[in-house]
Order: sequence, then structure tokens, then C-alpha cells
Amino acid sequence: EALTGAAAHGKDEAMGAVKRCIPSGWTFKGYPHQHRTQSPSAIAAATLKEPAVIDMLSSLCPEATFAMRVHVVPYPEGVLCAWVMLAVKIRETGSPTGLQILSRPE
Repeated sequence: EALTGAAAHGKDEAMGAVKRCIPSGWTFKGYPHQHRTQSPSAIAAATLKEPAVIDMLSSLCPEATFAMRVHVVPYPEGVLCAWVMLAVKIRETGSPTGLQILSRPE
């Protein structure tokens, strides 16, 4: 979206699915991260250095629910791309319900 101005294919369906799963009074935060390695320790180390991830993991909400999804895409010549999506559902009193997809600052 940032490069072309066009919404990513399937974005509306994904956002709708998340909104249907997040009850009133809760906030969803998600952070996608791309890696060019299949090493779990390297992926974890790089992901845990991201300020958005640190913010999500430092939630003080005792009812926070976390999720992680990893998708590895192989390419020719032994190249691969590992996508990691970390998400949290948080109930924050006094905070509006919302949907936040955190992105890496440019």
C-alpha cells in the first residue's frame, strides 16, 4: 500500500476477520516481520529487537492473548523468506477498541 497506493489483495477480508474476532472493549495489535533466514534463533533475536514487538510483549494486561504465525516461502536457488506475524489482543480500560497493524519505521 505504501508503495502503490492500492490495498493489498485480501486485506479487506483479513481485516474483517480480525474485527469479528475482537470483542468490544479490546484492542488488536499485529506486527509482520520478514526474514531471509530459516534459523529460529536468528529470527527470534531480530524480532525481539523491534520496538513494536517490545511494546506488544510488555503489555501489563493480565488478560492479554498472544499469537504468532510463521510462514516460510521457498524460492529457487535455495533462497527463502520467512514471514513472522506476532499479534496480541488486549483489554485496556479507558482505551477505545481498535485495530492496529504496527509497521517498521522507514
